[in-house]
Amino acid sequence: MERQANVEQTAQELPPRVLDALGVVHAQALQSDALTRKVKELIALATSVVTGCETSIAYHLHNAMVAGATREELTEAVEVAVVTMGEPAAVHAVGVLRALDLDDADRFADAVAQGEYGDMHSRASAHPYMAPD
Repeated sequence: MERQANVEQTAQELPPRVLDALGVVHAQALQSDALTRKVKELIALATSVVTGCETSIAYHLHNAMVAGATREELTEAVEVAVVTMGEPAAVHAVGVLRALDLDDADRFADAVAQGEYGDMHSRASAHPYMAPD
């Protein structure tokens, strides 16, 4: 949690032009080309689980659900993350799997915002480059 707070504090200190540039990269990277938005969000979720970025986990789990990812697809994405990273990813994967019990992206976002999933939270939406489509 302390690491995440440091990341968020640092992001707030970045010059607006840097945040704007990240916004452009973010939008272009998640645009549907060869891969659908759903597949890209599943990749982003697995990457977030591996890196342990709780804000990104909440953000990409929500967006994957909105993009139509099924419980099975979400579960497989976090399983791949755990296989890739091992035990550290397993801790974050448990939060994702618990969140799937809600079966609804909006209810999940509300639960995260209320702190029902430990340190995962929805402050990602506060970053201008992280607003969902």
